[in-house]
Amino acid sequence: MHAPFNRREFLLGSMLFALEACSPRRGGSSSNNQVYTPRPPVRAHGYRYTVKRGDTLSSISRRSGLSVATIININDLESNIIYPGTVLVLPGVGFMGKDPLHIPDDNDVAALGQYHDYRIVRRRYWTKQSVRSNHRAMGSVNRITIHHTGEHGDIAKLPDLDVVKRIENYHRNERKWAAIGYHYLVGRDGKIYEGRPAKYQGAHTRSNNRNNLGISMIGDFNKRKPGGVQLAALESILNDMRSKYGVSRRKVFGHRDLSPSVCPGKHLYAWLKRYKAG
Repeated sequence: MHAPFNRREFLLGSMLFALEACSPRRGGSSSNNQVYTPRPPVRAHGYRYTVKRGDTLSSISRRSGLSVATIININDLESNIIYPGTVLVLPGVGFMGKDPLHIPDDNDVAALGQYHDYRIVRRRYWTKQSVRSNHRAMGSVNRITIHHTGEHGDIAKLPDLDVVKRIENYHRNERKWAAIGYHYLVGRDGKIYEGRPAKYQGAHTRSNNRNNLGISMIGDFNKRKPGGVQLAALESILNDMRSKYGVSRRKVFGHRDLSPSVCPGKHLYAWLKRYKAG
């Protein structure tokens, strides 16, 4: 037998019913073109922050000093996905600081060659970790290998920058490598992250890293096809790197061509075969 509602629950229920009655459902519309904006729970008190385009819970966490879990719990969020216009309550926060991982727009534009339709995040903007001494010089580059990162655990739900930093942590702290193993990582939004400096030999293809530039696509392309924006960025940086180092199309490989692996996934590998034949 259910316990009777108390007065507070009754008032909250009435308020929610009234909101539901006058607000359009998700994906629908209303006659007066009003848009329902999620409100913070009435029990929470603190700084009110309106989510802006490009915000993530991770970036808000860094700016506010609150953990992601605290923000989710205090605002009764159902997932770590947030939308512009959502109002979040941030208890104990006096003001929002700058995100230490913010990428300045005027410093992340690639200018590597004739193909300039992508943006590159230089290493100094996304990591403070220096390259350890246990590395080897790359020497000349005479081949390029394409990878995908896969989507282990909850990595598929994370912003690209968080994925890159997780991979860096795994490569440096668990594998004990000098730095992240890839030279470049292509994000799902087309932004490209500079990984291990190209003057150093990578750690991405066992027994085949010498003179081999490693480029990894964020995602699992055994499960799905890469998006058009991401593929366009990959093609552009491939063309730039081939032009810069004098690498022919036949010297562009998938990870599976050089080592026992399913990487870079069947869908990306199919695209790669078409690219090499082009």
